[in-house]
Amino acid sequence: MKGQFLTRSSDSPLVEAVTHWIIGTDESSIAAPDGCWDLVVLKQDGQTNILLTGQTTTAVPLHFAPGDEILTISFKASAFLAFVPSPTLLDQTLLLTKIGSSFRLASDVFEIPTFENADSFARSLMHKGHLCQNEVVKALLTAEPPAYSLRSIQRQFLQTTGMTYKYFRQIQRARQAAALLQTGNSAIDVAYETGFADQSHMSRSLKRILGQTPTVIAALPRL
Repeated sequence: MKGQFLTRSSDSPLVEAVTHWIIGTDESSIAAPDGCWDLVVLKQDGQTNILLTGQTTTAVPLHFAPGDEILTISFKASAFLAFVPSPTLLDQTLLLTKIGSSFRLASDVFEIPTFENADSFARSLMHKGHLCQNEVVKALLTAEPPAYSLRSIQRQFLQTTGMTYKYFRQIQRARQAAALLQTGNSAIDVAYETGFADQSHMSRSLKRILGQTPTVIAALPRL
């Protein structure tokens, strides 16, 4: 069985991407940190589960079987849920309560989203006040200097994402290096271009954050 993988951008200002993955017979994966937190609809063994996953700091192996389907709505780092402190979700996954073809999130019940209507789902979350945006974090991530002290910016980033801005930047650099490796660039050139001290430093960082060596990453179809 050949797997299928679709990904698209979103017209929601708080959604980074929407993906739909059907697992093939020869596919395996890891969940590597990407600076986003996710709502996941997992169809597996004839059952549908809705998962809320926080920001991750290290790679986690995923265990799927051929035919499993995964819909992922990835929310930007500046987005947060009003009813749960982001630090409590760091490296955590919550199983949400399913009610027929719907599920409960905070005090409301929502239809299970699809690849096509994920944007409408995000807008519903915003309309009901569950999904919010930290404007300071947004400004920081879009290279607009926030009018706050460094200490205030660091505190707000930690409260919104659950991790420090320094570690978030390490994740971004690791993923930038991975993307360059997957387009055929040599490891030594990538290490230099992405600001690592040397190739060994990059290898240790990619293994720690993304769970794979540069050689393995270069051969992967995607992270």
